[in-house]
Amino acid sequence: MKLLILLLVVAVNISFISANAGIQSPLPRLPCSSEDTSGCGNKVSCIDLKVNEANRQNYDISQQHQFTIYQANPFYVQNVSSNTYTLELFVEGQNIAIGTYQENTNLQGVGQFSVDIAKIDASRLHGITFDPPVKGYFQLTFDARMGGGEVYYSCADVYLMSSEAYTKYGTTNYTAPDKDSANKPNSSTMKPKSTPKPSTPVTDSESETPTPTPTPVVHSEDQVAAENPESSAISLQFNTFTIALLFLSCLLLL
Repeated sequence: MKLLILLLVVAVNISFISANAGIQSPLPRLPCSSEDTSGCGNKVSCIDLKVNEANRQNYDISQQHQFTIYQANPFYVQNVSSNTYTLELFVEGQNIAIGTYQENTNLQGVGQFSVDIAKIDASRLHGITFDPPVKGYFQLTFDARMGGGEVYYSCADVYLMSSEAYTKYGTTNYTAPDKDSANKPNSSTMKPKSTPKPSTPVTDSESETPTPTPTPVVHSEDQVAAENPESSAISLQFNTFTIALLFLSCLLLL
């Protein structure tokens, strides 16, 4: 009986500290990196997750960008269909597919990898002039069900702008606002697509294929307190509960 309780404590502890994956850069709503994995296991889609306006950054659609993804728990299983990462842009009620990436061909263990994001043709964003810049967000969906995990979400809030003139709607050479104007009402309200089927890429005939460039990283076991208050509170509750269970197990073993 004592052994069973001890095994239960270990299992609970592992489930609490195990993270999954998420956006490391650009700055996400919830942190996910080797220093702080508190946001890597988020199961709430971006439309239902509180926005962190302090983390919103300018994003020029007429330029190429690079996203870095941190994989804290790969759920990798050999000889089966790969888990997938799907990146989408949500803005003004529109959903733009950016790309889908196979875990098996990018990173099979713990660490980070980067993907290059091609510029976005302004004609795909119907009716948006970018003057002033428009609030939107990127959503990364990690479908780990092929490896025994679940579906996890990571979000990055942006001000969309364009340094090129978009003649159909007028000139868009505009300097994006600073953080003080982050409270302007102009955020996307579109619901994301339903939970994807395992290993079924989200396709878009107009999307451009990014080029993955894996970059291994040495990760630390030290955990830094989450910048997001809600994540910190959850993490504290988990740690307190785990410590209590461990203490109870020690008493029973004596």
